[in-house]
Amino acid sequence: EIPALRADDPYSTFADAVELFYRPLPEEPSGIHATVVIDDSARIAPDASIGAYTVIAAGVCVGAAARCDARAR
Repeated sequence: EIPALRADDPYSTFADAVELFYRPLPEEPSGIHATVVIDDSARIAPDASIGAYTVIAAGVCVGAAARCDARAR
């Protein structure tokens, strides 16, 4: 037999099940890590957080409160 969830309200039940497996992302230090490579034409909001070894390419705009985790491209 195949495991299954049966419920009168499947959307709500699914949401409850997802919460059992949800783990928040670890807190990243704010600011721009020293190893980040940023093209001269990129625009970075003052409150953006960019993790280690991230590459920000030409023409990219990183908006307010944005978070780019380590090794993002």
